[in-house]
This record gives sequence, C-alpha cells and structure tokens, in this order.
Amino acid sequence: MLNNPKNSFIFWISILVIFISVVVIGNANAMDSRSRSLFLYGISALQLFFSFGLMYYIYKKAAGFWPVTTTRNCGKTLAVYALGLGILVIALVLISSFTIRKNDLHIDLSTLAWVIVYQFVFISLVEEVIFRGFVFSSFPMQPLKAILVSSLLFALYHWNNGLISMPYFLSIGVLLAVFRHFNYPLYVLVIWHALFNILNQTLLPFDGFRFGWLPFYTVMPLFFIGVACLSGWILGRIDNKRG
Repeated sequence: MLNNPKNSFIFWISILVIFISVVVIGNANAMDSRSRSLFLYGISALQLFFSFGLMYYIYKKAAGFWPVTTTRNCGKTLAVYALGLGILVIALVLISSFTIRKNDLHIDLSTLAWVIVYQFVFISLVEEVIFRGFVFSSFPMQPLKAILVSSLLFALYHWNNGLISMPYFLSIGVLLAVFRHFNYPLYVLVIWHALFNILNQTLLPFDGFRFGWLPFYTVMPLFFIGVACLSGWILGRIDNKRG
C-alpha cells in the first residue's frame, strides 16, 4: 500500500499518464511517417511539461526531488564512478559495433544532433522523472516494491514495441531502479538512458542483428538482470561498510 495521500496522488496520476501515452502512441502507429513523427514530438513535449510541472508542484523545487530518499546513501563518489563505468561500457559496445558489422551501422549525421537532443530531453529525461522519479518515490522505505512496480510499469509503457520486448524493458527498468535505490542521482540515470538509446538508434545494427531478434530478447534480459543483481550486491556491501 502507498504510505500517504501525496504518494498515492503521484502514483495514480503517473499511471494515468502512462496509460494515455501507451494508447496514444499505439494509435499514432497508423499515421503516415511524417504525421506520426510530428504527433509523437507533440506528445513528448506534453509529457515533458507534465513531468516538470508536477515535479515543481509537488516538491516545490527540483533540488528536493532529484536525490532519492531511501535508507541507504552511497554518496556522490559512487555516482561519479558509476557514470564513468557506464561511459566505459558504452565505449566498448561502440568498438564492438564498428568491428563486428561495419556495413550495417545506421548513422545519419544530418539528424544525429536532433536525435541526441530528443533522446536526452524528450525521452530519457521524461521517462526517468516518471518511472525512477514519481513512481519509485511513491514507495519510500519499500525498496523491493519500488523496484518491481517502477520496472513493470516501465515495461508496460513500451507495450507498443511488441510483447516479445517486455522482458527486455523490464530488465532495463530493474537495473536502473537498483541504482536509483542506492541513491544514484536522477541525472546520472538520464545520461545512461539517453546514451543507451542513442547507441541503439544510431549505431547498433538491429535491423540486421547478427544473432536475430529472438535470441536478443532472450539473452539480453538475463544479462541485464544479472548485472542488476551483481550491482546491487556490490553496492550493498559498500553501503554497509560505510554505514
């Protein structure tokens, strides 16, 4: 159960926004390419407006929202280390993408700048504020419930990507929520999320993925869940030593 009326309000208004977004995006898929793009840009702008409007209305100022409130605090140093680790992992994936299937890389330099802005501001920022912000923070002192609920809703939010992709997005949500539980600033998760999306959209050759779609959606969720468990174990031990 939610602990207080404020958390309940935040949670259910977030559920409403998620549901409306899924329905609207699903209907937008029937539009022609140009109309669909313009429509989705508008939806993203409305989501951004909602996210920051609710954030300032509830928390009065951003400084009171971006840190997470849990029973544990690993400190800013770990966030810096984690950010460096994320960048390193992305760099390794970039190298492998160039060496494995150079001819299949999907890079359009004329739109790359817009992709970067769009992924950082309209996708990753919005999704992290909603899922690892509003939804996660609706369950203070209930870390397991916060991780599971925010991750399940994150997966359902991507319903229009197909049922086969649900475990994939669920596992990514779990990984991000684990870091959120250990007091990683929201901006770090926004950066990770955006870089990962940009990598997927511009560099990784998903249309000609060498392992095929089914193995990808089978292996990758297990990989992300494994990383989440390992990260939680390591951060928990570090946190206990500092405590």
